[in-house]
Amino acid sequence: MNEKKIIQISLFLLAVLVTISSLYFYKIENLRKNKTFDKIKNKNNLILSEDKLNLIKDISYFSKDASGNQFQINSSSGSTNIDNTNIINMELVIAKIIFLNSGTIYITSDKAKYNNQTYETNFYENVKVIYLKHQITSDNLHLFLQNNTISMTNNVVYKSPDSSIEADIIEIDLLIKKLNIFMNDKSKKVKALYNN
Repeated sequence: MNEKKIIQISLFLLAVLVTISSLYFYKIENLRKNKTFDKIKNKNNLILSEDKLNLIKDISYFSKDASGNQFQINSSSGSTNIDNTNIINMELVIAKIIFLNSGTIYITSDKAKYNNQTYETNFYENVKVIYLKHQITSDNLHLFLQNNTISMTNNVVYKSPDSSIEADIIEIDLLIKKLNIFMNDKSKKVKALYNN
């Protein structure tokens, strides 16, 4: 065999060997890095990569019904829910329900889950509702705009200039501005204090 052909074949085989080795070590290194990341992720329950890619600042949604009533919700930041992209997880939330002829209901909370299709919103952590001279605080508030109802649960306290009430649940009909106040356990009574 020709000496020149032997050198060419040797160089070709060397190039193939280097390429295969490089790919093999590159794949091994990537697997090692991914396993390390998964261990850190699982150990600390971090989902930072997903949250950071999903993070939205200064969120604002607005809707108006056929009667002219308006709903507006704002938050300082949030992210889309990975399992359901219609759900927006919000932080530091301020919402307004503006009635055409009867004032505005203000709702604030530390967090909320807002459905941008149905406008259904679950407010939680330090929830406060203000309507005229009435104030209600609770741990949770579920707003069903399509049904025109609000349900407030857990550590519910209602205050007006004339009274203060503690209960487990307050349900509000937004159309007729009617409150239903009750306890989960029917043997317990709603605590009411009236100001003189």
